[in-house]
Amino acid sequence: MDSISGFQVVSPEHDPYDPNTLLSSGLPTLDVFDINYDFFPVSSSEPKVDPLAIEEPGEYGLIAPNTLNNLKLGYAQEITFILAANDQPVDSKTSTTSITTDFITGLPADIEVIENYRNFSAVALRIESVDELNYILKNPDILNLVPYDSGASTGLMTAESDSRSRPENPRSENTNDSRSSDSQTSNNDSQTSNNEIVIDSEILSAIADKISLTALDALIDGEAQELLISFNSRDIHQAVEEKMELENWSVGSDEVINYQASLFSELKDDILSPFSQDLEILDDYENLPITFAKFEEVDPLIELLQNPDVLRVDVPRIHEKALAESLPLIRQPRAIEATGFTGSGTTVAVLDTGADPNAPGLQGRIVYARDFAPDDGQDDDDSGHGTNVSAIVAGVAPGTQIAALDVFDGDGAYDSDIIAAINWSIQNRNTYNIAAINMSLGVYDWKHTSPLPDNEDALGQAIANARNNGILPIVSSGNDGFTNGISWPAAFESAISVGSVYDFTGTYGWDSASPDRVSSFSNSSPFLDILAPGSEITAGGLSNYSGTSMAAPHVAGAIAVLREAFPNESSEQLLQRLINSGDPITDHRNNITKNRINLASALQVESSRPDNDNFGQAAVLSGTSITVTEQVVTSERLNSRVNPTMPEQVAVPSGGLGQPLFLEKSPSTHLAVTLIPS
Repeated sequence: MDSISGFQVVSPEHDPYDPNTLLSSGLPTLDVFDINYDFFPVSSSEPKVDPLAIEEPGEYGLIAPNTLNNLKLGYAQEITFILAANDQPVDSKTSTTSITTDFITGLPADIEVIENYRNFSAVALRIESVDELNYILKNPDILNLVPYDSGASTGLMTAESDSRSRPENPRSENTNDSRSSDSQTSNNDSQTSNNEIVIDSEILSAIADKISLTALDALIDGEAQELLISFNSRDIHQAVEEKMELENWSVGSDEVINYQASLFSELKDDILSPFSQDLEILDDYENLPITFAKFEEVDPLIELLQNPDVLRVDVPRIHEKALAESLPLIRQPRAIEATGFTGSGTTVAVLDTGADPNAPGLQGRIVYARDFAPDDGQDDDDSGHGTNVSAIVAGVAPGTQIAALDVFDGDGAYDSDIIAAINWSIQNRNTYNIAAINMSLGVYDWKHTSPLPDNEDALGQAIANARNNGILPIVSSGNDGFTNGISWPAAFESAISVGSVYDFTGTYGWDSASPDRVSSFSNSSPFLDILAPGSEITAGGLSNYSGTSMAAPHVAGAIAVLREAFPNESSEQLLQRLINSGDPITDHRNNITKNRINLASALQVESSRPDNDNFGQAAVLSGTSITVTEQVVTSERLNSRVNPTMPEQVAVPSGGLGQPLFLEKSPSTHLAVTLIPS
C-alpha cells in the first residue's frame, strides 16, 4: 500500500507544477498551506501528489505533499507529531508526559523515536514508508504534524571534498541517530523536571511551522537561543516598487537600497520594540527583513511567533564547503580575445573561506576582505577552498575584482554569518559595482526536488533580497550525486543553481569522464538553472579541486564579464543572456537537458569550435614556444589570451586535462608558453 484514501491535496497558489491535474478525482478537498511545500517527483509518468489518508480531517490541513512524495520515492521522513488528549489542550507537565508516553507505547517497535520533547506534547519520529504514516495518522490524539527540525544540527553536511567516494544514497540518512537513544531518558527526565512552563497544545500547533521545536524545548529548559527572525516584507517590496516607478529609480540604486532599509527599520521597530527588554539584538541586517537576536526566556518568543508579520524564527544552520578546468570549454579565451571585455569595473563577492591575496591569479585582485565568522583580522585562507573559488572567478573575468567575504568558522558556516555577508553586499553594491555573489557551500544530503519558496527561511529571504537589488546569487547545486534534487540553499527560488560537467577525457572515480558529460557527483533536477565545468579544476596555485563549488564561480565570473559588456541590461537580462546562449547538455543519468555556459555565444562572438578542441587527448608539442613580452600575445590555435594587465601571472591551457596553468611572471623575464597541436 503506497497511498492513502480519503482526501485529496490542493496545492498552494505558488506551486509552478500544478499537480491538481494529476490528482485522483471524486475525493473531498483538504487544503495544503504554505508550509514546507518543497518536494515534487521528477518523473512525469508518476502522479505528482499521492492522495492523503485521513479518516477524520480534524486539523490535518498542514500535511505537505512532499512527505508522501518522498516516502514513495524511498526517502525516510522525520516528522514531529503534536499531540492533545481527545483534542483537549495540555495544561500540566503530568498530562504532557502521559500523552507522549501513551503515544510512544502504541507505536510499532520498528518506528524510531528521534526526539521526545520534554516540555510539551510532541514527539518526532522517523517514518520509513507511507504505510507507517498511515498507521500513525489513525491516532486520535494527533493535533498537527510538521517536518522535524532539530535546530542547528539539522542537515549538517560533511565537506564535499570526498564527493568521489560518496555514491547516491537512496534513503537520505540522517547522521543524528544518537538522539534517538536518549528519547526514553528524555521522557523520564520530564516527569521530574522542576520547570513548570508548559505550552498549550493549541498554541504550539499554531506556531509549530515557524520555529524549531527543539530550540523551543531547550529555551524552556533555560538554554538561551540565538535565532534568526524573518519578517513579512511583502508590503515593503510593493512600496519600493511603487516608489521606484514614481521617482524613476533603477534597481539596486543607492536610493532604492536606502529607502528599502528605512522601511525594514520601521517594520522591525514596530514588531520588536515591545520586546526590547526580552531579547538581545546580535545583528540587525539593515538591508534585509531579518534580525538576529538572542532569547533568554520562552514567553516573549511564543508571543512574538504569534504575530502574523513574523514569518519564521530559525536556528542558524551550518553549511559546509561544496568542492574544486575549464576556460576553453566555456569559450572564455575566444570571447575575451574577440571583444576585450574582462569584467573590468565590476566586483564579485565570494562568500567562502576567505582568499590568499598572494596566490597566483589573485595578486592585486582582492578589493575588499573581511571575516564574518568571526573577524580575526586575517585575510588568509587556511583551507584553500575560497582561494580556489576566487581564482576561478578571476580567471574567467580577468578584469573583475574580488570581495573575499569569509563566512566560515573552521569547516562550517552559519546562516547568520552568510546573511551578514549578503547584507554587506547589498549595502556596498554600488560602491564596488557588485555583479554577483558566489556561494560555493551548502547543506549535505538535504535534497529538494522542487524550488523552495524564499520566504520559508531567513537565508532564502536574504538571497531573494540580493537578487531584487540587482546582485545575482550564484550557488553550487551540491555534490551528493542526486539525480532528482539539489541541495540547500541552491534550491531557493531566487538562487541561481549551478551543476557541473567534465572538461576532460578519462575517468573520475567510478565514472567515465568526457567533455560536457555531467559530473557523477553533480546534483541535478528539472529546476537546476545552468551547468559549468567543475571537475579537476586548477586555480590559485591549487590543483585538482572538483565539485559544483568550482562550477559556480565560472558562472559568477561570466556574469561579471557580461555586466561590463552590456552595462544597460538588468541583472535578470544578463542572466537570461548567459543561460539562453549556452550549449545544451543532456544529463546521461536522468535525460534532463540544461545549458552549459558559453561565454563567446553570450558575447555574440562566433562560437565555432576551434581546431584543437580535444582537451583530453592534448599532447605537448616539444620545442615550440611563444615569448611573452609586454605586448598582448594571442594564438588562435591555443584559443587563449595572455593579458599584460595582470603582470603577476598569466594563464594558458596546459596539456593533458586542459587545466589553466598559472605561471609566475617577473618584469625582467620572458615566459615560454607551450603550444598544443591540433
